[in-house]
Amino acid sequence: MQPDYVEPSQAARLRAMWLVGFAVLATSILQFLVAPSFFAFLNSLPICERFPWLQALLLGLMGVMALVGTWGVWLAHGILRSGQWPAPGAWVLRRTRIRRGVAAKLRAYGLLAVSGLSLSVPLLSWHFLGRADFLHVPPQCAPNYSLKRIAADGLR
Repeated sequence: MQPDYVEPSQAARLRAMWLVGFAVLATSILQFLVAPSFFAFLNSLPICERFPWLQALLLGLMGVMALVGTWGVWLAHGILRSGQWPAPGAWVLRRTRIRRGVAAKLRAYGLLAVSGLSLSVPLLSWHFLGRADFLHVPPQCAPNYSLKRIAADGLR
């Protein structure tokens, strides 16, 4: 029996190349423009004012991990449902051999394992950071975050 192949269409190849290009561009902008400016701004703040920014950054990163894990579960579900890798309708850059049976299931289960780890990182981080009191205001900054002060600042 001859192996089956997924032939890339011109539109799918173009979409995949745009996606890769966008990812490289976004990563470069974040790495070389946004991150240095953000951390320079952060270092200019007093210690107690840095804390909410660091919390928001950490929670944002945990959210991205959860989204990546969810996408992996969705992709693995498509592989298991169709019984083949790559799943039907997948964007491929070059002619790709279709794997069916045990090979496709192993890839799907491997993807589910990695996605499970990606989904567990935010939960474990939340647990351990909560135990380390990183999710709470440090004691030396507590007077700056009193309810009366927050209410007064909110009314101005």
